[in-house]
Amino acid sequence: MLWLFVGVVTLAVVGSVVGFVAARAGAGTPDDAARGYLQALADADAGRALSFTSAPPVDRTLLTDAVLADSRGRAPLTDVRVTAAPGADDAVDVQYRLGDQPVADHYTLSRVAGAWKLDRVSVPVDFLPDFDSRLPVLVNGTEVHDQGSEAFPVSYAVTTGREDVDWGPTSTTTVDLAAGLSNLDLDVRLTPAGRKAFVAGAKKAVAACTSQRQLAPDGCPFGFRQPTRGPRIPSSTVRWKVKGDPWSRLSEPEVDVVTDPGTARASVAMTFTCLCRFSTGQACRPQDVTNPVAFVGDVTREPLEVRLAS
Repeated sequence: MLWLFVGVVTLAVVGSVVGFVAARAGAGTPDDAARGYLQALADADAGRALSFTSAPPVDRTLLTDAVLADSRGRAPLTDVRVTAAPGADDAVDVQYRLGDQPVADHYTLSRVAGAWKLDRVSVPVDFLPDFDSRLPVLVNGTEVHDQGSEAFPVSYAVTTGREDVDWGPTSTTTVDLAAGLSNLDLDVRLTPAGRKAFVAGAKKAVAACTSQRQLAPDGCPFGFRQPTRGPRIPSSTVRWKVKGDPWSRLSEPEVDVVTDPGTARASVAMTFTCLCRFSTGQACRPQDVTNPVAFVGDVTREPLEVRLAS
């Protein structure tokens, strides 16, 4: 009797192990395989999701638990429905939701060692912009350097990983196995923090000019010449000031996505007032000079660098 009891327990344990392996590595029906795969994605378990194919992809940069967890935090995978594809016993149609977005997809499968496996569990996609932006491309928090990264059919947010610039309002997308990457349009833009940093940098550039004790400050968009006759004006007596509040009229800083996506630009007309004294000690009559002033910001640098346009 003792031997029989041990045998029964042993069979039960073996049965449990076999059931676990089947649930992880494949399934008895195409429906089971598709459901198991989608549940793995929903659980942010990349290793289990990869086990549902007999041909695992080579590039696994984005096929990680962390990437899936980022997707789940933004758009959980729920409401899975799997149905047999009409006229085929080796294909299924699936429907589910990513967040509040409905998704419909089509999976083909093959029978491998008695278990159904998906022919593929990821697809090659290109998250890189069409231009040389010189900015980081982070997909669900993971930096991407190459075209043709493999991706699971979940949600993806493309970011720069920086506070001052992002990839625009259409930088979040989805992937499905049948159609690949949904519409993705990456355009560098300044964030509110970036625009604030640009204005601060522009003010700093102007302050560097007005702090110079010269009639014609180097590299600045204003200046006067020394008198051709009469007493000279010593540089030590020169003071420059910005007249009024030009910053309220500054154009919106924008990235030059057409000609140089690494550069942001803004401009404004500014009036500068020069105060000085002649070598005789007599005060100069205050002189104003008004010029358009253009600013260029290098968005590829962190923090963003702003200078006066030459």
